[in-house]
Amino acid sequence: FDAAEKAVKLSLEINQDNTWAFHAYSHIFDATCRSQEGVDFLDTNEKYLTDDNSLTCHLHWHQTVNYTELGDYEKVLDIFDNHISPVFKRTGIPFNLNDGLEHINFFDQRIGGNHNTITDDTVNMFAKNP
Repeated sequence: FDAAEKAVKLSLEINQDNTWAFHAYSHIFDATCRSQEGVDFLDTNEKYLTDDNSLTCHLHWHQTVNYTELGDYEKVLDIFDNHISPVFKRTGIPFNLNDGLEHINFFDQRIGGNHNTITDDTVNMFAKNP
């Protein structure tokens, strides 16, 4: 992962808003168990995550993985409510929504009403796209 991290850093020196480099770095943080660094990195670069597209949505999903690892489930739900669910509702593309729901279920957290909203969105997506 050292070589990959060097390549990502070089890429970001050339183009500081390279969201594909953000994505590669997110995988490096995940694979090397550096969740807090992943949170800090994406938070620092939040200003570049303004495009409403699948990659930006997926970077927000990576942030939910970081927060899940850190045990901050309220932050996970906040990201779903404000960044992932709206893109899903607009596009109908479920991969970020479903994966995040699996992370939440894996840790068996009791998260109340928001969890039901996410579940309802997922069920509605499958009903529309069998």
